[in-house]
Amino acid sequence: MMKHTLMAILMIFALNACGGGGSTVDSNTTEETTELATPMEKIKEIIAGDTTITISADELNTIIEGALPGVDYTEALRNGSYTDRSNPTIEEIQTVIDQVNEQTSNHAPTISGTPATAILIDTPYSFTPTASDTDNDRLLFSITNKPSWASFDTATGELGGTPLNEDAGVTSDIVISVSDGIATASLPAFSIEVKKINHAPTISGTPATTVDAESSYSFTPTASDTDNDRLLFSITNKPSWASFDTATGELGGTPLNEDAGVTSDIVISVSDGIATASLPAFSIEVKYTVAECGSSEDKGYAVATPIPAGKKISQVVESTSIRLWHTSDGIRKICVIQGHVAVE
Repeated sequence: MMKHTLMAILMIFALNACGGGGSTVDSNTTEETTELATPMEKIKEIIAGDTTITISADELNTIIEGALPGVDYTEALRNGSYTDRSNPTIEEIQTVIDQVNEQTSNHAPTISGTPATAILIDTPYSFTPTASDTDNDRLLFSITNKPSWASFDTATGELGGTPLNEDAGVTSDIVISVSDGIATASLPAFSIEVKKINHAPTISGTPATTVDAESSYSFTPTASDTDNDRLLFSITNKPSWASFDTATGELGGTPLNEDAGVTSDIVISVSDGIATASLPAFSIEVKYTVAECGSSEDKGYAVATPIPAGKKISQVVESTSIRLWHTSDGIRKICVIQGHVAVE
């Protein structure tokens, strides 16, 4: 009896000495299971958003090819594109790894050049940047805020065109960039000002140089401006009997006999606000108008009409009044017409 009891005590002691407690065994088993998680399980946890898990290149290379030592692929795996994020395919994982490798080994292209920032209207503009890529990748150019009057070549980066008068002004924040499909390089933003060239207006026309008293006179020149600027007319030495329209350039009026004489050096001009064009200087002579003298009947009557001294029709008459009469013998007639004397 004592012998059996002793044997039982020895067996219990031996078990305790070996550390065979149930809870301790379970804990060790759990830790060993975590350490032995497969690379695919790690990838799924990373894609699910677990930021505490990392995965080495060696682990990745057990299921895909080309993972590079020292490169962290976790962020790329987490942001990769998958049909089913809970069950990514090896092909999808390989695509992510290849993209990271390409970006890691890629050298960004370079771009340089100094574009002209001002151009005159009707003048061709052209700028082509210089770009290169140490990887000899195919380059593609792009632009933002392209001027409306210009074209852009995505193969060469050339910006060119010929602005017109209506394109005058500034286009700002123009940016030309070049990309190798992975990385992009850009020139500093720049502006292009299209400056307007003023073209002088033109004026033409041949004004009449004589007019009879009591007759209407009118002359309007022809003027134009290739810039379509607003035109304004002016005149120097305007006849006192005439009026002038600054909007149309018309010179007009009806002179009287007292306006008889010559007005010289008349000049009509037109301006677009910057440049001026003028007609050659000209003169206008106002000629006296003499009416028919009386009938062939003998009669006489007195008319008191002021006669300006020195006025001449057929001879000078110094008088302030005259007796209007005529005879039927055809020898002599005297007429008073609007203050002037005609002696026939």
